[in-house]
Amino acid sequence: FPFSTFCQIGGIHTFEFLNISSSARMTALGGNHISITDDDVIVGFNNPSLITKNMHTQASIGGIKYFAGIYMGNANYAHSFKKYGTFAGGFQYVNYGSFPHTDETGTILSEFTADESNMTVGWAYPFDSIFSWIVFLVCNRFPLKQGLKLKSIC
Repeated sequence: FPFSTFCQIGGIHTFEFLNISSSARMTALGGNHISITDDDVIVGFNNPSLITKNMHTQASIGGIKYFAGIYMGNANYAHSFKKYGTFAGGFQYVNYGSFPHTDETGTILSEFTADESNMTVGWAYPFDSIFSWIVFLVCNRFPLKQGLKLKSIC
């Protein structure tokens, strides 16, 4: 039976950077990669059910420079053990650049930056030729670097 746990109700506008594909291959496929079963480690981070033993010692590092000074990067790695299954870990980061900090009259007081990051750890263990146990843990962080810090950790 399916089992899901949610750390935040809604999630419509928070951590939307997780919906941005960090892989050229996934972007070229339009984000639809449900039927890919190969050794591309980034596939497992877009869809945890696709983590397989074929990803053994596969790593990926990527970076994207968007317009307006927005930068995004990621690093992922998977390692398979015969007895324990396949473990995968990854980190994703986005920096939105600098913004003016103003008062109610529009006077610029200072500048602040905003960024988000995501650390992911997954485990997959096949218990027959069709089905696998999948455990995926995602921890997110959203700081505003001007004294105010908001965090959400799962």
